[in-house]
Amino acid sequence: MENHAKLVFTLIIVTVLTGFLSFFLFYQQFTLKNAKARLNDHALVIANSLWRYEKGEPMAYMRLAAQSNNYEDILVTDDFGVEFARFKGPRTQGWITVFSGLGILPVHPLEKEIIFNGISIGTLKVNWQNRSAFTYFYILVCLALFLTGTWFFLGLVTAKKTLEARVIERTADLQESQDRLQAILDNAEAVIYLKDTNRRYLAVNKRFEELFNIDRMTLVGLKDNDIFNHDVASDFMKNDQEILEGKKALQFEEYAPDYRGNHRDYISVKFPLKKADGEVYAICGISTDITERKKAQVELNQLRNYLSNIIDSMPSVLIGVDLDGNITQWNNRARQATGLTAEEVLGRPLEHAYTLPENEMSRVKEAIANRKEMHSAKQPRLRNNEIRYEVITIYPLISNGVEGAVIRVDDATEQVQLEEMMVQSEKMLSVGGLAAGMAHEINNPLAGMIQSANVMKSRLSDLEMPANLAAAKEIGVKMAHIRTFMDHRGIFRMVDAINESGRRVAEIVDNMLSFARKGNSKVSSYHPEQLMDQILELAATDYDLKSQYDFKTIKIVKDYQKDLPMIPCEGAKIQQVLLNILRNGAQAMQSEPGSGLAPCFILRLSHETQSRMLRIDIEDNGPGMDATIQKRIFEPFFTTKPPGSGTGLGLSVSYFIVTENHQGSMDVSSIPGKGTVFTIRLPLDVKRNK
Repeated sequence: MENHAKLVFTLIIVTVLTGFLSFFLFYQQFTLKNAKARLNDHALVIANSLWRYEKGEPMAYMRLAAQSNNYEDILVTDDFGVEFARFKGPRTQGWITVFSGLGILPVHPLEKEIIFNGISIGTLKVNWQNRSAFTYFYILVCLALFLTGTWFFLGLVTAKKTLEARVIERTADLQESQDRLQAILDNAEAVIYLKDTNRRYLAVNKRFEELFNIDRMTLVGLKDNDIFNHDVASDFMKNDQEILEGKKALQFEEYAPDYRGNHRDYISVKFPLKKADGEVYAICGISTDITERKKAQVELNQLRNYLSNIIDSMPSVLIGVDLDGNITQWNNRARQATGLTAEEVLGRPLEHAYTLPENEMSRVKEAIANRKEMHSAKQPRLRNNEIRYEVITIYPLISNGVEGAVIRVDDATEQVQLEEMMVQSEKMLSVGGLAAGMAHEINNPLAGMIQSANVMKSRLSDLEMPANLAAAKEIGVKMAHIRTFMDHRGIFRMVDAINESGRRVAEIVDNMLSFARKGNSKVSSYHPEQLMDQILELAATDYDLKSQYDFKTIKIVKDYQKDLPMIPCEGAKIQQVLLNILRNGAQAMQSEPGSGLAPCFILRLSHETQSRMLRIDIEDNGPGMDATIQKRIFEPFFTTKPPGSGTGLGLSVSYFIVTENHQGSMDVSSIPGKGTVFTIRLPLDVKRNK
């Protein structure tokens, strides 16, 4: 509507000015035509009057004409063009001169012949200017200025009304926008606030009011230390200062208690608000409550750590892989087996970190593709120059959108060794039964042999036995001669040797029966010296024709403490321990002498009164062993003997007997090239394991 009124008023002004300008132009032409007509009249007057007056007489008429007819200049020439008379009109002044210079009031040169009696006697020339038009033009200009001023005034009034309307409209829009923004802020879960550069609050959202129980109008102008405790306010103000100094957005983890005193954690994004010239005029903060998320994260971390601890505590190697065979999980046992940490292997191909048996990686891919568990039992593998047996199980991951597999590798070496130990134990039981049967079979002819030797000695040496005397008389000899002959030939000494050898064989067989007989785990008291001496007698029978090994050739040095107390133990098992040590030491000294001296055992028995222990030291002068072998000497199936020469079970079984069955201790110390000492300590007061 306002634009339409302005358009109408503009058209009126243009119409008025155009009409007045047209009138002005028409008036100019009209007066110019009249000026030409008057010039013709002036020419007739001059032609008729010049001859009536003398030449020197003023020409009053021409002067009057010059003054009254807007002539700037009047020139009269004769028929030869010679100036006859000249008259100057009034000079132009003020705005007429300016308008003349601008061409608004132009000067028109007019010319007319002077005719007298039909003959041209001269020429009348004038410079005519319509000076009276200046008044109309002045009126036109004033009118234009008036109309223009009126137009501008009306424009200002209209613009004022328009501006006021627009201000009202924009104010309403701004208020609506502000209300909309405030509604958005008030419905946001985050805490939103605005501060000036002095860190005074300018505005907050509804969430701020709810959490801290403070009205936003009351809050305006307050600082953090007016609302929160010193520590919280100090942290807030410190973070705000970083924003002011850095003039860029930053993120902080902050905390503040709510109005109930409950601890709340926030992730705060704070950023500066800047003017066009870059000057910071306010700080805006958006703080998201992460209390529950943080609790959930703590619980998740605890659960993750719990599961990780479970996985890491498992004795199996557990490796997770994705579809491409890249490692996603690596437990502690895998780290121990390879020496590589999880950080070093995660994301790498499995074959670069863990060596599986040939074609095992293809089985992993097959298990993932078929979603079927794969199992490989007791795969032999050489590790650290030792054969280890592994059981490999592949579990495909097929749930919760996770695809891949878990590879479980179990060290079955001990299981294999245990199975071999059981087989060996069965063999030993069979050998024990066989030894018992053989001893029984040996005892029968041995008893006959000893009895026959005793009868022979009686029949050859008893001079009073009637049967002897009768037999000698029958063949014609005397018993005294027969006895004398036997003495000279040493027959009686030989018979005694037969009896002694038979007795020793009987004792050996008896020891073998006691050693091989299946025990009933019954503890009895034994003299330590007797246990040692009995096992020495049994060890003395150890002989190997192939290796020219004979225990009897080894020097035995006994160093027994006097008055040793009785030792409560399972005698057969302790003798088994002693025999294993003696046999291993004897074989080592025979095969590879260490000190260069003759093989020798030093056996020591002593009583450690303070610890109430019986100490048994068995020292040899063999080749000894290094620290690596000493650490593993009691491991099952560990042996330094050539293949086929030992099972590696003797010392491990001996260690078990001493430590588990008798709550004692068994140690070894050795110097390569100097010999070895095995030390056994047995408690004198035994509390047996059930």
